Amino acid sequence: MKIVLPLLIAGLPTLITTIGVIATTIIQNKQANKKDNIDAKLTDIKRALENEKLDRCKSDLIVIMSRIQNGYTPTTEEIMVLYETKKKYNELGGDSYVDDMFEKLKKEGKL
Repeated sequence: MKIVLPLLIAGLPTLITTIGVIATTIIQNKQANKKDNIDAKLTDIKRALENEKLDRCKSDLIVIMSRIQNGYTPTTEEIMVLYETKKKYNELGGDSYVDDMFEKLKKEGKL
């Protein structure tokens, strides 16, 4: 017993340090996992917002261009917004029948 007690006392700082390192590692791993989860969710949200912007631009373009096709004469400001929205639509990756409809209206002199 006389030998065991000094050995336990001598080994106590090492044991405490080891426990501290293990606890720190566990905490850091949990924090890293939480950060990764948050980053993934933020990426999903960003992607969803970009898709929503694209869909909104497409919808706005189709509505106004359909009205123009049906005889509506847009104001100067509406035409400016139309061009701005079309630019944003293409920047977001939009490239479809919207472009064809836009070009057709330009060729007809309606824009």
